[in-house]
Amino acid sequence: MREKSNSLFKQNSQQPHVFRGGEIKVMKKKIAAFVLATALVLPISVPAFAATPSDVVGKPVQSAVEELTALGIIAGYEDGTFKPDNTITRAELAKVIVIGSGNEGAAKLMQNVKPTFKDVKANVWYTGYINAAATKGFILGDAGTKNFRPSDAVKFEEVVAVLVRSLGYQEKKLSGVWPYNYLLKAEDIGLFNNVDLNVGAKAVRGVVAQMTSNTLNAKLVSYNVDGNEVLSNSALISKLGNTSSAELLAASVVDGKVKLRWTQKNTAGNDELKTDTIATASNFIVTGGKSLVDLLGHNVTVVKNKDGKIVAITDAQDTAATLTGTLEADQVAGSVKIKVGSDVKTKATVASTVYFVNGQETALSTASTGDTVTLYLVNDQVRVATAEKWSIKDALVTSVEEKTAYRDARVNTNQTSAFINDSTSVTIDGKVAKVTDLKKDDVISVVSKSGNVAIKVVVVRNTATGKLEFVGSSNGTAKYTVAGKVYEKTANAVNGDIATLIATNVGKEFTLLLNADGKIVKATAPEAAVNKPFVVVLEAKPAQQLENEEFIQKTKVTYFDVKANKNEVKYTDFALLAKFQAVQDQLVELVFNDSKLTDVTAKTNVKDAGYNVSKVSATEIVLDTPSAANPTKYIINANTVVIDATKLGATDLADRKLVVGTLAQVTRADKVYVNASGATANYIILKTDTDANAEAGPAIYGLFVSADKQSSATTSTYTVTLNVNNQNVTTEVIGAAFNNLNDNNINGALKNKIVKLVDLENTSKLYDTATVVGTALETITIANSQNDNTFGSDNGNYILTPNTVVYVISTDGTVYTGTYTDVKDQKGTIGSSTSTASSVTVATTGSKYDGDFNEAAVIVIKRK
Repeated sequence: MREKSNSLFKQNSQQPHVFRGGEIKVMKKKIAAFVLATALVLPISVPAFAATPSDVVGKPVQSAVEELTALGIIAGYEDGTFKPDNTITRAELAKVIVIGSGNEGAAKLMQNVKPTFKDVKANVWYTGYINAAATKGFILGDAGTKNFRPSDAVKFEEVVAVLVRSLGYQEKKLSGVWPYNYLLKAEDIGLFNNVDLNVGAKAVRGVVAQMTSNTLNAKLVSYNVDGNEVLSNSALISKLGNTSSAELLAASVVDGKVKLRWTQKNTAGNDELKTDTIATASNFIVTGGKSLVDLLGHNVTVVKNKDGKIVAITDAQDTAATLTGTLEADQVAGSVKIKVGSDVKTKATVASTVYFVNGQETALSTASTGDTVTLYLVNDQVRVATAEKWSIKDALVTSVEEKTAYRDARVNTNQTSAFINDSTSVTIDGKVAKVTDLKKDDVISVVSKSGNVAIKVVVVRNTATGKLEFVGSSNGTAKYTVAGKVYEKTANAVNGDIATLIATNVGKEFTLLLNADGKIVKATAPEAAVNKPFVVVLEAKPAQQLENEEFIQKTKVTYFDVKANKNEVKYTDFALLAKFQAVQDQLVELVFNDSKLTDVTAKTNVKDAGYNVSKVSATEIVLDTPSAANPTKYIINANTVVIDATKLGATDLADRKLVVGTLAQVTRADKVYVNASGATANYIILKTDTDANAEAGPAIYGLFVSADKQSSATTSTYTVTLNVNNQNVTTEVIGAAFNNLNDNNINGALKNKIVKLVDLENTSKLYDTATVVGTALETITIANSQNDNTFGSDNGNYILTPNTVVYVISTDGTVYTGTYTDVKDQKGTIGSSTSTASSVTVATTGSKYDGDFNEAAVIVIKRK
């Protein structure tokens, strides 16, 4: 290490320099705990294993910190942090590179050796590391002074020089002057991947960790007799222990072991293939932020500890020996035929060729025409072939559910959903990512195994913007020209997502969401400067308005603006007078173009008395329309707005004061109107407020827990306990209700059965009936025309409302609350080989929405 002074260097010292590297990668956590070495801190007493340091979780440097901690190269602090923004001393860097290059044994041997540098103390914690680093030529010290300055903070370019030297590069062979000779070489070999350069600044722990991780995966170099560089097939990580080369034949760790295949000499001295499963160490890591599934079929470097257990696996696959395409239909024995671009290529197989489909070792015949296939070649022959059947292809992310104590994380799309666990490979634009990095409308493709468990998630954030110039077709394929480039839609594009790409929109600006092949998944046009507020029109009349020193005949509109919660007055064209007078005393949608009132659309007529409220709660309202015997029921959610319009009928305009109210104002026997979208109430317009009391004793649905009886000398008390929304709720019932359940609960037969408790009118305050309810479904269908809370079945159509509770019973008997997605995942025949559930049972409330959809009170999904 050394530091030189020159004016150019000083001038640029505060300006970050960016070479190659793009976005910083984040490694999905592969291991639950890591060995804590003491490379960047003085020796401290810590547990043998610790979780990822809290201050790097979710940060760009997380991958590198996890990797180096697992390999024993760096360590965190006692308080569970890593402090990635803290500086690092020159002595600490010496320790990092000595351990990282596999020279820790040399450091121990040189601990008591007289220091190379005059300012390095003898026999202190850093002595051996500095001596070893100097002997190996990793550090040089200050020119002319024989000082090392071990306690000084190390600068960015000094770190770069040490890392480049650790790979075998010699300063005299590098082009340029200090420090750019090292910076240019580091940039050329990828040491700056995911790092922002800051030449002249003090290096921080996070940056050192990232660059050290990059260096471990870089190739070693030597020089031939002519002084030319000779690039090794081995990376620096091969210096860390007993290393070997092998083929990876496993997409995940199974029972603590990884399946590998390698070449070894037999007793006759001939090469033979050996396949075996090798145990992994507790601090096992896949370097480079990757998952095993990413390296399936690859040549890898395997690092083992002294016990023969695998500590690390590093990708060593030669990209020139791989071929990726799509599987052709007419396969011939002894070869694999794939289409690469527009070319069809056939490669011979050998007796030892291994095939994988969706990460599972199997026959290639289980793959389908068009599946993505990668061939790994030796001497141009296939040794491993991996096929991927996309369960989700070019979909759009709709939501992401984080991992809970009962299930893995789940990503939901406009096609279906998939569970994501710690073994799942997640990438965004080719960079390692986490499930929490996914965003709504990301273009996503998923490879899954049984149970909708994803083994690979590939996200593409590829967009194009510009004016739509032409809409046409060629050979039956729709073509769209945007900003001079012609696009097609993907085969899986949802019509509603590209519906705006029509000839009448030519000339408008569009944003296209594209898949990896540049095809359109979704097209959106920026919204025009159009405002469409919901209002209640109070009055519309002719009036004059002064414009350009002239009185112009206009239409004066007075209305109650729901969002603003106040009356407003606007003038519009006189030609619209009749149209606005026709919607007086109605809830309407106004149209403003650039603040000018230009149109009106009637929504709900609220002029008359309204409809009688027979029931209202925080989640629903029931109206006696068209009759009390055939009521209409609406869902109430957080977006439902109540408008107090009880003064709408006042004679004077000044007295017609409307106000946004609260749901508490709406009670049984009130008169209201409801504006709804499907079954969900958007606006409840209160016309007559009777202040009646809301009814009590709603039906209770839940999963049976117990039926209990407590008796004294004179009386008995009966209770039923149900699991209601994952909480045990105990309700007092009459004796007959208790007996009905107790008599049927022989040997716990009612465990997790759906029970309905009913409180009859004009009886005691106790619940009167307790019955087991529910219908077992055989099939579930999800139609394109159905909303995201409805589904079909062999027993009719159902709708999930805020009142609906979905229970999922896992294979170990654990019960947790689910969502509509859990129901949607059961699409198809329940209990079939492809279904994840052994049974699905539905109990309804007896109410219907939109005429044909039965409201589900409880849905129970029992997993296999």
